[in-house]
Amino acid sequence: MTAAAIERLRNSVESEILEVIEERPGIQVDGREINTVLSPRDPESLSRVLEQLSEEQIPVLIRGGGTRMGLGNRPDEVEVLLSTRSLSGVRRYEPDDGVVEVSGGTPLAEVREAVLDKGWVLPIDAGGSLATVGGAIASAAYGPRCLGFGPVRRNVLGLEVVSASGTLTRCGGRVVKNVTGYDLAKIYTGSLGTLGVISGAWLRLQPKPRAIEVRVAEFSESDQALAMGIVASRRSSARACVLLSPEVARRVGLEHSLAASFLLLVEFAGEESECRHDASWLESEMGATRPSQSSGEEALAMFDAVRESLVAGPEVASVRVRIAALGTKLAACMRPLIKASARMTVDPGLGLVHAELSAESSAAAIDAFIEVARAAAEAASGTLVFESVPSELKHKFDVFGDGLGPELALMRRLKEEFDPKRLLNPGRFVGRI
Repeated sequence: MTAAAIERLRNSVESEILEVIEERPGIQVDGREINTVLSPRDPESLSRVLEQLSEEQIPVLIRGGGTRMGLGNRPDEVEVLLSTRSLSGVRRYEPDDGVVEVSGGTPLAEVREAVLDKGWVLPIDAGGSLATVGGAIASAAYGPRCLGFGPVRRNVLGLEVVSASGTLTRCGGRVVKNVTGYDLAKIYTGSLGTLGVISGAWLRLQPKPRAIEVRVAEFSESDQALAMGIVASRRSSARACVLLSPEVARRVGLEHSLAASFLLLVEFAGEESECRHDASWLESEMGATRPSQSSGEEALAMFDAVRESLVAGPEVASVRVRIAALGTKLAACMRPLIKASARMTVDPGLGLVHAELSAESSAAAIDAFIEVARAAAEAASGTLVFESVPSELKHKFDVFGDGLGPELALMRRLKEEFDPKRLLNPGRFVGRI
């Protein structure tokens, strides 16, 4: 970025939101070095920033908490990092209606804490202690409690979004009955910041469960573990149900025998009688037991640890993939990954397989694992996303897959409509949009 362009930015925006990193190297994202950082403090300053960048035709990389920066293709040439972390705070909380309005850069942990005292739970299960509301929505983040919470898009009632040209827009509303016309919030959800910058959101809350029961069962055969996991995920009070390979189980604090192939970890949440009934069923049918951390906040922390294990930050050097497939096809997906000694987290009720390779793996091992992941997705007729991959490999393939047809054409048309100058996260999304 030229000195003249930086000076024009200084003259058009508040000086305290502009930082020029003099030291080298600057901020590194997928091999791109960025030395100019903008941190707007409110939607109006964000609007002015994007308007100026649009006039200068300067592309920008958008970052919330940075916990999902490993997701996405390598960006095109970008000169500015736009941080939303200063766009933070709970704007309006209405516990009587179970809704909350927050700024886009607000950490999810802050929102969770703010709504809990009135008996509500934030049903967005994105990982990372710094994960923000806007980042979770833009990346459509997954966590183990999506089984009970539902996908992110279900719990977004309305959004405040600043366009690439700097126009401040709103879509949706604080309650579903106020929503008319096109549901643009669902278009922005999962678009990875390529259509607009989320500056605020109205979110739906869920009542805090009266009881939580956690149980764990160990299986020596992966096919049996999967079959039992699918059954367990269908219990009425199941809020989270995951299969963990031994390496991942140890990471979250679960002990197991040497014969373990997978551990099934289930969280039941709801009415006390229903939770106890489902937990007793799991004990009798699968020999499940209470893990040592199965009560109170420690029970929540166990699934928080599973969620944290799925974070794909830019510093992750290993390969991590997510494969979505029908439940009947998950076994075919898991077999080649097991043979490759992948660390795995499987959500049977969601039809998701997360698999990763150690960060210490050689280049040859990484190349081999990439092919195994592709074979696993093909065997399950599933969709494959590389949530993390070394940046030097990202120029070789699209991390979202190469098989999109009409869908990709539609996405390109949306990008042309919302961001014709290709200034927002250019190259990061599907088809290198």
